[in-house]
Amino acid sequence: MFAVGIAAFLAAVGWASVAELNVSSSAPGDVVPLAYNQSVQHFEGGIVRDILVQEGDSVKAGQILVELDQTKTRADLEELRLRLGSLSADIARLEAEVARRDSIDFPDKLSRERPDLVAQTRDLFRARRDRLASDLDIQRQDIVQREQQMAAVRARIAGSQVAQGLIREQLSISESLLKREITNRMKHLELLRDDARITGSIAEDRATLAQAEAALAEARSKLVWIGRKYEEEGRNALDEARRNHSELSQRLTRYQDSLDRSSMRAPMDGIVKTLAVSTKGAVVKAGETVVELVPRDGNLVVDARLPVQDIGYVRADQPVVVTLAGSDASRFGHIEGRVRTISPDTLLDANKQSYYKVRVELPVTRFDYGGKTYELFPGVRVTCSILTGRRTILDYVFSPVLNGLQHAMQER
Repeated sequence: MFAVGIAAFLAAVGWASVAELNVSSSAPGDVVPLAYNQSVQHFEGGIVRDILVQEGDSVKAGQILVELDQTKTRADLEELRLRLGSLSADIARLEAEVARRDSIDFPDKLSRERPDLVAQTRDLFRARRDRLASDLDIQRQDIVQREQQMAAVRARIAGSQVAQGLIREQLSISESLLKREITNRMKHLELLRDDARITGSIAEDRATLAQAEAALAEARSKLVWIGRKYEEEGRNALDEARRNHSELSQRLTRYQDSLDRSSMRAPMDGIVKTLAVSTKGAVVKAGETVVELVPRDGNLVVDARLPVQDIGYVRADQPVVVTLAGSDASRFGHIEGRVRTISPDTLLDANKQSYYKVRVELPVTRFDYGGKTYELFPGVRVTCSILTGRRTILDYVFSPVLNGLQHAMQER
């Protein structure tokens, strides 16, 4: 009987010396997306009008999360649109005036949306065009009158020259008769007075004609000036209208962008992780993160927190057994992953405890065991057993004893 016991003991020792068990380092971890979380912020800030999601909700890309009140922005935007419409009408009118066209080519959109403005602008165009035509007609009439006055003066000069020619012929005859004492000297003097009077009249008319010619030239210049002034004023007004239209268009773009951004949308498919506002009327500061999203689709990995004392045993590409944390671990089995990366330095957790971050790749994103399935998603707590080697049962039994003896034998 004793021999049987000895044999059994020796068999057990032999088995313990060859049978191996896995050696692993345990590290708690969290399932995280391979892509980074997305923060939804607002550039300008504002007042919350509506909250359309809650923490934990699944959202689609483009879905509205939070809406900010934009009553003032909408009012400013409508005012800008009205002013831009008026400027567009003015630009179309001024282009027609500068080109001296008989009608205005309004943009089709303006004609459809603002028929009242188009009608008012067309009436203004006709009034200004009629006033220009009236000013030009008045100036042309003035030119015609001056030309008629000049013609009358020229005719008067011509008549005076004919009369003077006759008087001088009479003077020639009178001088001949006076030398022969056939005529009276008084009559001769009367002829001389008539000649002098006509000479003065001709000189006066010629001066009048010179003044009339200068006035006519001025009237003709004024006619040209009226047209040029009309065009120059139109060009200056057109340049200013275009400049104002450009400035207001840029402001409209900014206001429209602000209005579009008042509906804070999800940039991707994901899950609402945190929501910084909880009530309508809350104030959102400029640049403040309002919603933080965790990507729903894409690769999932585990970020495990490895105890500092185990870092010497862990290497990249080592196998990892991942199980759910807590009591659910036995119900859903495990996933076999691999160490992908190890942080180069220690980090601190919420309790100020140091650890190394070990990223674990997962071949699948669900636990399947006994017909049960558990889909992983960001935030799930897991436990990672990183397989660092294999040891025999005999090593497990005697290693503590041998280590203790070695330490004791090294002491003084």
